Amino acid sequence: MIKLIKKFTASNGINFIARLVFKNDTYGLGSSLTHDRDDPLIEFYDSRYPHTEYGQFVSRYFVSPLLGDEDFEARGLDLQGDVPDWKIDAASLKAVFDWVRDVMDKGPDVYGYLQSHGLHCPNCGSGELDVGNFEFDGSRCYQNVSCEVCGSEWVDHYTLTGCSIINLSKIKAKKDNLK
Repeated sequence: MIKLIKKFTASNGINFIARLVFKNDTYGLGSSLTHDRDDPLIEFYDSRYPHTEYGQFVSRYFVSPLLGDEDFEARGLDLQGDVPDWKIDAASLKAVFDWVRDVMDKGPDVYGYLQSHGLHCPNCGSGELDVGNFEFDGSRCYQNVSCEVCGSEWVDHYTLTGCSIINLSKIKAKKDNLK
């Protein structure tokens, strides 16, 4: 699964991550929920706090009401009223909305990306990718990836699909010792 994210810094100096959640994508604490509607969600994270792979979760909205209200772009968005740092100014929000519109209009080529084994950007098709180190959180392995051409960023998720036993006698000997 490809998770589309946009890193940005609001005018107050806070680094945020916006994440788009499409139908059938997982989200929520421990990715325990599956989005079941056609209208995508947008999540905002404060990247200063490493509570999740994106930072501290702040808020989540359906995309269409936000994009359908031009006042948001004019005034910005207060993500949580009792936390002064969690306000996104109008210019930063416009940049995020422009990114959302671009993704929604073009749509990421997730199928093509997976078929190319992750060798080409799902947004622009470029092979000029910057891949991060593999990260493991105890149950999942993932890798941050970005396109050096269009600036898109996403997270590749890996699943264990099998293993190859190199020397069965060592495994059998360990098992015998446990008896």
